[in-house]
Amino acid sequence: MAKRGRPHSVAAGIGRTLAKLTNKMERWRRQRDDIERDLRHVVESGQTMLAELGSRTGRTLTTASERIKPNRGGRRKGFKMSAEAKAKISAAAKKRWALRKRQEK
Repeated sequence: MAKRGRPHSVAAGIGRTLAKLTNKMERWRRQRDDIERDLRHVVESGQTMLAELGSRTGRTLTTASERIKPNRGGRRKGFKMSAEAKAKISAAAKKRWALRKRQEK
């Protein structure tokens, strides 16, 4: 014979577990934010020290995200577009421009 109160106790257990996980994640996020703040402080202090020493390079320290080159996109080297494709693209662009010009009036 099944107990009537059991499904609620399972749901309550799952809820407690989820609450514990949420709390742990929040602690990790706070720790990560604290570490980031400390690292930024160290970097700023280092830059200040270099400036005080009269760093000859005049460079400032950059973060990894600032050093990453943006994706320039474009086509691969040696790509050739056919005259037919160029004409189709040109016609479509002219059609869009004409539509936009009509909408502006």
